[in-house]
Amino acid sequence: KISVEFAGDVDAVTNLELVFTEDGTRMTYNQLAAELCDPLVRRMVNATFEEITRVPAELSREPSYRVRFAVVGNCRGCAPDTPLFSDASNARRALKAEHNKNQRQMEDVNGCPCPVGATGLERSPNTGEYTVAYNEWLERAHDAGRVNPDNIARTLNTVELGNTDSTSAAFHTGRVRGTDVGNILFVALVMLKMI
Repeated sequence: KISVEFAGDVDAVTNLELVFTEDGTRMTYNQLAAELCDPLVRRMVNATFEEITRVPAELSREPSYRVRFAVVGNCRGCAPDTPLFSDASNARRALKAEHNKNQRQMEDVNGCPCPVGATGLERSPNTGEYTVAYNEWLERAHDAGRVNPDNIARTLNTVELGNTDSTSAAFHTGRVRGTDVGNILFVALVMLKMI
């Protein structure tokens, strides 16, 4: 789960705008993870609005509110408790990521988006980068008329809350469970209807 704080009028934000923020949450993360050559190839598959809460005036310089999203993603070779953002990582995960990077370089010919030998990146986004990129996405949504800038002006910060549901993992690690098969079939049927 993640919490994103937006500047804007919480009383005026619409359900349609919240749906757009779900898309923005997912698309912003995935674009950044790809640009940074995340060695675990983390992808946010879904971000679902869960809760919206007003930030008390004494805690913010301007009217703002927090939106909590439940996120589901997938990655290659990661543990169920793998964080979304690099600033939530620890040294043990960094060592595992280095191992996975080396394995990924060998698999580059099979469609990995990052060049073999890329240096200085090879990580997931941090929350600061994500917040900046989300603001860029919001500017495009404002320009397209999809989000009213009075309702959702900009992103102030992002916090990873972790996976509070101990019965399921935030990331799918490649093992297929019975419920996953049902979800995969449902998504496939929806996609076929879109074609």
